[in-house]
This record gives sequence, C-alpha cells and structure tokens, in this order.
Amino acid sequence: SYKFNNCSSLTHLYTYAASFTGTFPKFTNEKLKYLDLRYNSMSGGGPSSSTIDTEAALPRDTFASTPKLETFYFVSSSVNTKKIHEDAFINCPDLRNLYWYSYYRTTGVLPNLTSCGNLHWLHMSSNKFEGSMPTFSVNNNIGYIYLHNNNLSGTIPELKNLSSLDYLYLYNNQFTG
Repeated sequence: SYKFNNCSSLTHLYTYAASFTGTFPKFTNEKLKYLDLRYNSMSGGGPSSSTIDTEAALPRDTFASTPKLETFYFVSSSVNTKKIHEDAFINCPDLRNLYWYSYYRTTGVLPNLTSCGNLHWLHMSSNKFEGSMPTFSVNNNIGYIYLHNNNLSGTIPELKNLSSLDYLYLYNNQFTG
C-alpha cells in the first residue's frame, strides 16, 4: 500500500535509486508537484479502483488525485512490457516535465497529453511506442520533444504555433515523411 497517504502537505517526493519495487500506487497527495521515481525496480501496473490494473505499465488512476503534479520522472529497466494507459495524465493540467524511459520495454501509443497545456519538456525516448506522433496543438509552451528510439510511424504532423520549441528529436522511428 502507498506509504504517504496521510501526508497532505507533501509537494516533492524524490526516490531516485531508492530500490522501490512493485506496482505503482495511486498517489493521493493533492499538493504533490514533483515526483522522481528514476532508477528503481518498479514493475508497473497498480491500483485501478478496487483492483490491480495489470494491463498498463502506468494505470489510468495513478495520478487521479494529484492535480498539481508538474514533474514526473521515471526510468526503469524492470517495468513490465505493457502500455501507459492513454489517460494516465488526464488529471494533470499543471504537468510541465514528463520523462519516461523504459529501456525499450513500454509499448502502445503515446499517452494523451491534451489536458497538459503547460507541458514544456517531454522526454519519452527509448521505449517501444507505436502509432502516430501527436501534433502538440494544445501544448503551445513545449520547448523540448524527445521521442527518438521508438516505433512511431506515419507522417510527421505539421507542428503549428510551437514558438517555444527548441529541441525536437525524432530519429530511429518509422516515419514516412
């Protein structure tokens, strides 16, 4: 079970290389802004309502109670070979920095980031994401997009109104134009 349920003032949770294992908890800290889970041994999956969601590496309800989340970092070679639930970040309108690196283990399509209008830094390289690249049309503040080393395909969309975009890394995908 999640050990920090009663920490209602918790804003930063930094567990870099803390040897955490198991599934993702459902984070319940409404004030949580910064979450660093890099270099742990978490397998993915986690609670979804009253059951354990084993269909997603990062379940839909993981951040349902963290509307202030601005930064989420995750790096693990132990995560299961499932997808990130497409709506895992739907309740994170303040998300600015998202880093998911699974050493080519996470599959499926990229998660829906349309509710993350403040997104500035997206690093989701070296996974096995498939499908098309999003247009980032609602992410006007995005400055960094790292989607290299995946299995994205189709044509690269026209990126309109992204005047803050400084870095765009798309190499080692399956784009056709």
